[in-house]
This record gives sequence, structure tokens and C-alpha cells, in this order.
Amino acid sequence: MENTTTQKPYIIVFEGIDGSGKSTQINIVYELLKDKNVKLLREPGSTEIGEKIRDILKSQKLDPKTQTFLIEASRAHMIENHLKGFKGIVLLDRFIYSTIAYQGYGFGIDISFLKTLNDFVCDIYTPDIVFLLDIDPKTALKRLKREKDVFENLDFLKRVRDGYLELAKEYSFYTIDASKNVEAITDEITAVLKQHGILS
Repeated sequence: MENTTTQKPYIIVFEGIDGSGKSTQINIVYELLKDKNVKLLREPGSTEIGEKIRDILKSQKLDPKTQTFLIEASRAHMIENHLKGFKGIVLLDRFIYSTIAYQGYGFGIDISFLKTLNDFVCDIYTPDIVFLLDIDPKTALKRLKREKDVFENLDFLKRVRDGYLELAKEYSFYTIDASKNVEAITDEITAVLKQHGILS
């Protein structure tokens, strides 16, 4: 384990099923913060290895155990390359809670095991703020204009959403109704960031 006195970045995570608008919102927030020392990252991805893992996960029907270890490998590599030694703000499009929601609640992998695995990989690099953009899966799937990937079917996404809502209670996420228009969602997010002193 690392020395817990090590300074870590301020980590803000955006979670939600595909079609919830989280990527739109994280890019808006990045524009608002870009005069600060800020990084915009995504999971899986954010490194050359991570992006290759992302392509594999999106294009191939892998068993949940293989998915899990590929995701955690991408996460470990991202932390090593982007979070260690960085003292600014990190905006993360998905993080540890996606693994629990998708591989745990969605595919049935033991949730306590996933939490232990996340703790091992992340060490001190835990989120400071988590936004959950919550939306009905039917609405989310209608929003997707591209070809759907292996994670995007209705019954599966219902389980994932239920998982996210459980995690929101457990970890005190800021849960936002993602069926609202973009501007209304941004207003809610920026109000929270002002409350935490991230925006003035």
C-alpha cells in the first residue's frame, strides 16, 4: 500500500448507463474548468493500452470474469500514468462504480469481490465527488444514434441502473434526473461544484 499522506488529485466521477448524457456533461464541465490544472479521462481507456482494452470490450462478447480483469488492468494503468503524482482535478467518465454496476449487478459477479478488487487497484485514488446521471433504460437506448455495443440491451441495463441506484445510496452520490434537458442538468452539476469550491 502507498503512504496515505501522498497527495492525490481531486477526483470527480460521472457515472450512468450509456445514453444518460454523462459524456456530454463531463465535456461541458471540462470546458468550464480548463483554465485550471485539469485532466479529462475515461474508463476503460485514457492510455494506449487502455484504449486497446476498450476496443476489445466494446467489440467482443467476453465472459464477465475476463471483462472484469481487463477493466481493472486498464484502470491500474490509467492510475499509474495519469493520477500518481498529479495534484490537479481529474474528471473521470466512469470509474470503480461502473465495474460494480455492470459486472456485479448486471452480470452477477460477487459485489464484495469487485469492491475488494477496486480497493486493491485504486489504493488512495478514490473519488471526491460522484455524479450519477440516472435515466430510464428505454429512454437511454432511444437516444443512442450509433450501433449498440454488447452491453446495451434493455433487461441488462435495468439491472445496471438498479445497481447504480443502490450504490448511490451507499456512497452518497449526487443523483441527477438525466431525462431533463442538457442545460438543466449542467445547472445542477455546476451548483454542486460551486458548493465544493471547484467553481466560483
